[in-house]
Amino acid sequence: MLDQRSEAAVIQIVRSALSQIPTAPAKEAPKGLMSVNEVAKAFGVSRETVRRLCVTGRMPALDCGSGDQANFRIPRAFVERAMGEVENGRSVTMSDLTTEWQAGLAVAS
Repeated sequence: MLDQRSEAAVIQIVRSALSQIPTAPAKEAPKGLMSVNEVAKAFGVSRETVRRLCVTGRMPALDCGSGDQANFRIPRAFVERAMGEVENGRSVTMSDLTTEWQAGLAVAS
């Protein structure tokens, strides 16, 4: 059985050893795209809300998943535009922003 001083020393050694273990880098979306997690954080909503917006087409997204596993990526420019609308005090729905976004893409092509 360890006394408190010995136990504290062992805990410190274990913590030190654990801090030396490299962590796997987080998977990042390409610079022009954002992950569901990044968008959820930016908008202050849940991942499920962002996923639902993508699934229903109310947010432009690429499905990079395979089979039944959706893995959405959202254009960073769309998110920045949406955030700009909010910062400017404009009250719009995500569907309206997506419609405007898609219309802008159609004109640009």
